[in-house]
Amino acid sequence: MNIVIVNDDGYDSPLTHLLRKFLIGKGHKVYCFLPDDDCSAYSLHFCKYENAKIREVKENIYVVSASPVICLHTAVTLLNIPIDLLISGINKGLNYGSTILYSATVAAALEAKLYGLNSIAISIDTKIREFDSILFLLDNIFVYMNKHQLLTHALNVNIFKMNSHEKVRIIYENEVVDFNYILPKVELSYDNHGVSSCHIQYNNARGNIYTDNCLMLGVISRNEGFSYDKRCRNWLIGLRKYISIN
Repeated sequence: MNIVIVNDDGYDSPLTHLLRKFLIGKGHKVYCFLPDDDCSAYSLHFCKYENAKIREVKENIYVVSASPVICLHTAVTLLNIPIDLLISGINKGLNYGSTILYSATVAAALEAKLYGLNSIAISIDTKIREFDSILFLLDNIFVYMNKHQLLTHALNVNIFKMNSHEKVRIIYENEVVDFNYILPKVELSYDNHGVSSCHIQYNNARGNIYTDNCLMLGVISRNEGFSYDKRCRNWLIGLRKYISIN
Protein backbone atom coordinates (compact mmCIF):
# COMPACT_ATOMS: atom_id res chain seq x y z
CA MET A 1 0.00 0.00 0.00
CA ASN A 2 0.92 3.65 -0.42
CA ILE A 3 0.54 5.00 3.12
CA VAL A 4 0.75 8.60 4.31
CA ILE A 5 1.38 9.33 7.99
CA VAL A 6 0.67 12.63 9.70
CA ASN A 7 0.57 13.43 13.41
CA ASP A 8 0.06 16.28 15.86
CA ASP A 9 2.95 15.46 18.20
CA GLY A 10 5.51 16.74 15.72
CA TYR A 11 8.46 15.41 13.78
CA ASP A 12 10.27 14.20 16.91
CA SER A 13 7.49 11.78 17.92
CA PRO A 14 9.11 8.36 18.51
CA LEU A 15 5.75 6.60 18.10
CA THR A 16 5.30 7.90 14.56
CA HIS A 17 8.80 6.82 13.55
CA LEU A 18 8.26 3.42 15.18
CA LEU A 19 5.09 2.97 13.12
CA ARG A 20 6.86 4.09 9.94
CA LYS A 21 9.68 1.57 10.42
CA PHE A 22 7.17 -1.21 11.10
CA LEU A 23 5.12 -0.45 7.97
CA ILE A 24 8.21 -0.29 5.76
CA GLY A 25 9.20 -3.68 7.13
CA LYS A 26 5.80 -4.96 5.99
CA GLY A 27 6.59 -3.88 2.44
CA HIS A 28 4.52 -0.70 2.29
CA LYS A 29 5.58 2.56 0.68
CA VAL A 30 5.39 5.10 3.51
CA TYR A 31 5.41 8.89 3.30
CA CYS A 32 5.50 11.06 6.44
CA PHE A 33 4.32 14.68 6.50
CA LEU A 34 4.86 15.92 10.03
CA PRO A 35 4.52 19.33 11.71
CA ASP A 36 7.73 20.91 12.90
CA ASP A 37 6.35 21.40 16.40
CA ASP A 38 3.79 19.95 18.80
CA CYS A 39 0.31 20.79 17.44
CA SER A 40 -1.83 19.00 20.02
CA ALA A 41 -5.39 20.34 20.31
CA TYR A 42 -5.08 22.24 17.01
CA SER A 43 -8.21 20.54 15.66
CA LEU A 44 -8.85 21.69 12.04
CA HIS A 45 -6.62 24.73 12.47
CA PHE A 46 -5.20 26.46 9.41
CA CYS A 47 -4.41 30.04 8.41
CA LYS A 48 -6.07 31.41 5.29
CA TYR A 49 -2.89 32.91 3.88
CA GLU A 50 -0.46 30.45 5.47
CA ASN A 51 2.88 30.07 3.71
CA ALA A 52 4.13 26.77 5.08
CA LYS A 53 7.73 25.71 4.61
CA ILE A 54 8.42 22.11 3.56
CA ARG A 55 11.68 20.26 4.14
CA GLU A 56 12.48 16.69 3.12
CA VAL A 57 14.71 15.68 6.03
CA LYS A 58 15.02 12.03 4.99
CA GLU A 59 13.74 10.02 2.07
CA ASN A 60 9.93 10.39 2.07
CA ILE A 61 9.93 12.20 5.43
CA TYR A 62 8.80 15.81 5.15
CA VAL A 63 8.65 18.41 7.91
CA VAL A 64 6.00 21.07 7.39
CA SER A 65 5.83 24.33 9.35
CA ALA A 66 2.06 24.08 9.74
CA SER A 67 -0.78 22.19 11.40
CA PRO A 68 -1.55 18.49 10.83
CA VAL A 69 -4.44 19.38 8.52
CA ILE A 70 -2.09 21.44 6.35
CA CYS A 71 0.37 18.52 6.43
CA LEU A 72 -2.39 16.34 4.97
CA HIS A 73 -3.24 18.80 2.19
CA THR A 74 0.46 19.17 1.41
CA ALA A 75 0.91 15.41 1.16
CA VAL A 76 -2.02 14.92 -1.21
CA THR A 77 -0.87 17.79 -3.43
CA LEU A 78 2.83 17.03 -3.45
CA LEU A 79 2.76 13.26 -3.87
CA ASN A 80 0.28 13.08 -6.74
CA ILE A 81 -0.03 9.29 -6.32
CA PRO A 82 -2.90 7.01 -5.26
CA ILE A 83 -3.00 6.97 -1.46
CA ASP A 84 -4.36 3.72 -0.04
CA LEU A 85 -4.39 4.75 3.62
CA LEU A 86 -3.98 7.92 5.66
CA ILE A 87 -2.79 7.29 9.22
CA SER A 88 -2.93 10.07 11.78
CA GLY A 89 -0.79 9.20 14.79
CA ILE A 90 0.30 7.35 16.74
CA ASN A 91 -0.78 9.97 19.28
CA LYS A 92 0.56 9.80 22.81
CA GLY A 93 -2.62 10.18 24.82
CA LEU A 94 -6.19 9.01 24.24
CA ASN A 95 -8.69 10.83 22.00
CA TYR A 96 -12.35 9.85 22.38
CA GLY A 97 -15.74 11.33 23.12
CA SER A 98 -16.66 14.97 22.63
CA THR A 99 -13.12 16.19 23.32
CA ILE A 100 -11.96 14.80 19.97
CA LEU A 101 -13.38 18.04 18.60
CA TYR A 102 -10.11 19.56 19.83
CA SER A 103 -7.92 16.73 18.59
CA ALA A 104 -5.68 17.45 15.62
CA THR A 105 -5.03 13.71 15.36
CA VAL A 106 -8.70 13.03 14.67
CA ALA A 107 -9.09 16.22 12.62
CA ALA A 108 -6.49 15.10 10.07
CA ALA A 109 -8.22 11.75 9.64
CA LEU A 110 -11.55 13.54 9.11
CA GLU A 111 -10.03 15.99 6.65
CA ALA A 112 -8.73 13.06 4.60
CA LYS A 113 -12.30 12.01 3.88
CA LEU A 114 -12.66 15.16 1.74
CA TYR A 115 -10.30 13.44 -0.69
CA GLY A 116 -12.14 10.13 -0.37
CA LEU A 117 -9.18 8.57 1.43
CA ASN A 118 -9.29 5.57 3.73
CA SER A 119 -8.30 7.17 7.04
CA ILE A 120 -7.61 6.22 10.64
CA ALA A 121 -6.70 8.16 13.80
CA ILE A 122 -4.66 6.21 16.36
CA SER A 123 -4.15 7.19 19.99
CA ILE A 124 -2.65 5.19 22.85
CA ASP A 125 -2.56 5.37 26.61
CA THR A 126 0.47 7.25 27.91
CA LYS A 127 1.18 4.34 30.30
CA ILE A 128 1.96 1.94 27.44
CA ARG A 129 5.62 0.95 27.24
CA GLU A 130 5.53 -2.24 25.11
CA PHE A 131 4.56 -1.80 21.47
CA ASP A 132 5.11 -5.09 19.60
CA SER A 133 1.61 -6.42 20.31
CA ILE A 134 0.10 -3.03 19.47
CA LEU A 135 1.82 -2.88 16.09
CA PHE A 136 0.62 -6.41 15.33
CA LEU A 137 -2.91 -5.37 16.26
CA LEU A 138 -2.76 -2.25 14.11
CA ASP A 139 -1.45 -4.23 11.16
CA ASN A 140 -4.61 -6.35 11.23
CA ILE A 141 -6.71 -3.19 11.27
CA PHE A 142 -4.83 -1.74 8.28
CA VAL A 143 -5.30 -4.94 6.28
CA TYR A 144 -9.02 -5.00 7.02
CA MET A 145 -9.41 -1.32 6.08
CA ASN A 146 -7.66 -1.94 2.78
CA LYS A 147 -10.07 -4.78 1.99
CA HIS A 148 -13.22 -3.06 3.26
CA GLN A 149 -13.09 0.71 2.85
CA LEU A 150 -15.35 2.76 5.11
CA LEU A 151 -16.35 5.39 2.58
CA THR A 152 -17.96 8.17 4.63
CA HIS A 153 -16.36 7.81 8.06
CA ALA A 154 -12.91 7.89 9.59
CA LEU A 155 -11.93 5.19 12.05
CA ASN A 156 -10.93 6.39 15.51
CA VAL A 157 -8.80 3.89 17.44
CA ASN A 158 -7.87 4.20 21.11
CA ILE A 159 -5.62 1.63 22.74
CA PHE A 160 -5.63 1.41 26.52
CA LYS A 161 -2.81 -0.14 28.51
CA MET A 162 -2.41 -3.74 27.41
CA ASN A 163 -1.24 -6.99 28.94
CA SER A 164 0.07 -9.26 26.19
CA HIS A 165 -0.85 -12.34 28.26
CA GLU A 166 -4.55 -11.49 28.35
CA LYS A 167 -7.25 -11.38 25.68
CA VAL A 168 -7.91 -7.89 24.32
CA ARG A 169 -11.35 -6.50 25.10
CA ILE A 170 -12.87 -4.63 22.13
CA ILE A 171 -15.51 -1.96 22.70
CA TYR A 172 -17.30 0.48 20.40
CA GLU A 173 -16.79 4.16 21.15
CA ASN A 174 -20.14 5.13 19.62
CA GLU A 175 -21.95 2.88 22.12
CA VAL A 176 -20.10 3.32 25.40
CA VAL A 177 -19.08 6.99 25.43
CA ASP A 178 -21.25 9.92 26.47
CA PHE A 179 -20.69 12.50 23.72
CA ASN A 180 -22.31 15.38 25.62
CA TYR A 181 -19.89 18.27 25.78
CA ILE A 182 -18.07 18.77 29.08
CA LEU A 183 -16.67 22.22 29.78
CA PRO A 184 -12.92 22.36 30.34
CA LYS A 185 -11.54 22.97 33.80
CA VAL A 186 -9.90 26.38 34.03
CA GLU A 187 -7.55 27.28 36.90
CA LEU A 188 -6.35 30.88 37.29
CA SER A 189 -3.08 31.91 38.89
CA TYR A 190 -2.60 35.32 40.51
CA ASP A 191 0.37 37.52 41.34
CA ASN A 192 0.64 41.00 42.87
CA HIS A 193 -0.64 42.55 39.65
CA GLY A 194 -3.72 40.34 39.32
CA VAL A 195 -4.34 37.36 37.04
CA SER A 196 -1.01 36.12 35.68
CA SER A 197 -1.90 32.89 33.89
CA CYS A 198 -4.54 30.24 33.37
CA HIS A 199 -4.25 26.48 33.13
CA ILE A 200 -6.84 24.72 30.97
CA GLN A 201 -7.53 20.99 31.27
CA TYR A 202 -9.92 19.37 28.82
CA ASN A 203 -12.08 16.76 30.44
CA ASN A 204 -12.36 13.22 29.11
CA ALA A 205 -15.74 11.86 28.11
CA ARG A 206 -18.00 10.53 30.83
CA GLY A 207 -18.52 6.82 31.19
CA ASN A 208 -16.99 3.98 33.15
CA ILE A 209 -14.77 2.75 30.32
CA TYR A 210 -11.29 3.09 31.78
CA THR A 211 -9.85 -0.39 31.72
CA ASP A 212 -6.61 -2.13 30.89
CA ASN A 213 -6.30 -4.45 27.91
CA CYS A 214 -8.93 -2.58 25.94
CA LEU A 215 -9.18 -1.58 22.29
CA MET A 216 -11.79 1.09 21.55
CA LEU A 217 -13.05 1.43 17.98
CA GLY A 218 -15.21 4.34 16.86
CA VAL A 219 -16.37 5.98 13.64
CA ILE A 220 -16.87 9.67 13.00
CA SER A 221 -17.96 11.67 9.96
CA ARG A 222 -17.52 15.34 9.08
CA ASN A 223 -21.11 15.46 7.86
CA GLU A 224 -22.83 13.03 10.23
CA GLY A 225 -20.74 13.49 13.36
CA PHE A 226 -20.96 10.60 15.81
CA SER A 227 -23.93 8.99 14.03
CA TYR A 228 -23.87 5.25 14.21
CA ASP A 229 -26.10 3.45 11.72
CA LYS A 230 -26.41 -0.25 10.92
CA ARG A 231 -23.89 0.02 8.08
CA CYS A 232 -21.19 1.44 10.38
CA ARG A 233 -21.90 -1.07 13.11
CA ASN A 234 -21.70 -4.00 10.71
CA TRP A 235 -18.37 -2.65 9.46
CA LEU A 236 -17.03 -2.49 13.02
CA ILE A 237 -18.35 -5.97 13.78
CA GLY A 238 -16.49 -7.25 10.73
CA LEU A 239 -13.31 -5.53 11.90
CA ARG A 240 -13.72 -6.99 15.37
CA LYS A 241 -14.10 -10.50 13.98
CA TYR A 242 -11.06 -10.05 11.74
CA ILE A 243 -8.94 -8.91 14.67
CA SER A 244 -10.13 -11.81 16.82
CA ILE A 245 -9.37 -14.41 14.14
CA ASN A 246 -5.94 -13.06 13.33
